[in-house]
This record gives sequence, structure tokens and C-alpha cells, in this order.
Amino acid sequence: SERSKLLRFRHWIMTALRSLIVILLVLAFLKPLLDKFGASSQTATKDSAARDTLILLDHSLSMEHRANLVPARKRALLEADKIIRTLECGPNLNAVAVEREPRSCFFDFSGQHDAVLEFLNVLPPGMQTANYEKAIALASRLLGKSKNRANGADLYFISDFQRENWASIRFDRLPGN
Repeated sequence: SERSKLLRFRHWIMTALRSLIVILLVLAFLKPLLDKFGASSQTATKDSAARDTLILLDHSLSMEHRANLVPARKRALLEADKIIRTLECGPNLNAVAVEREPRSCFFDFSGQHDAVLEFLNVLPPGMQTANYEKAIALASRLLGKSKNRANGADLYFISDFQRENWASIRFDRLPGN
């Protein structure tokens, strides 16, 4: 009877350990799915809400090239729209039209996401070259005077990445974070 009690006790411990292993395995496999549907959104929003997002959209003549009857500029605008729609609402967005003389939507980062979309959508067809050196200098100035500098920034370059425009680009002017 003593041995039987000991075996029963071991049996319960082994059952608990096996159950714990199965639960941990299930959670490990579900983690990507839980993240996707917002189970960890509370921790993600605390970290990402204060990050600045800057979109640099190529507005050069090459972006008017049509592939499958759709200009590259139209596809670029769709990508910018996707990026903006995934952002949390907050004062941390701006866009730069990369032209001969790059221009930004706002003088600082803003929470007016619809205004940024409107700025990008009303750009006329680009009939000039894109000056990425000046665009990076403008991005560096915008990021340098940002209130959220300590939290870093996300930069999105949306372009057709022609070698002529990108061959000599230096990114060391941008802040490290």
C-alpha cells in the first residue's frame, strides 16, 4: 500500500508535467497568431506609439513608367496608403515627396494621417529627377527636431530604386536610431 501511494503520487506529478509541456508547446505555436490578432497589442502600442514614421516617396519621371497599364507612382501610392493605415493614430507621421527640391507634407510630425494621404494623392505626375541627397538631409532635419527622438523612427523609402538615383546615396546623415 505504501508503494501504491508513492506510484500514484508520481503518476499525478508526471501527468502535471506532461500537461504543462503540451500547454507550453501550444502557446509557442500560437504566439505568431496571437501577436497578429492583437493579444500583445498593449505592449506593442506603448513602444510604437511614440515612434516617428517618415515616408519618402519618389516623385520622379521614372515613377510614371507603366507596367501592366499601372504607373509605378500609383503602385507606390497604394503602398504608402497601406503603411499609413497600419499606423496607430498619434502625432508621429510625415511624408516627403522626393523631387529636385524635396518637400514635406508638414514642418513637423503630425497626427493628421488623412492629410498625409491627401498630400501624396494630389501629387501631379512627376516630370523631374529625384534628389535623394536633399531628401535625406530634409529627413535628417525633421527627425532631428522631433519630440520623439529617443524612441527612434521608421523610414519608408518608396521608389523604383533606379541605379542612377541610388548609386551614391549616403545614409550616414540620418540619426542612428
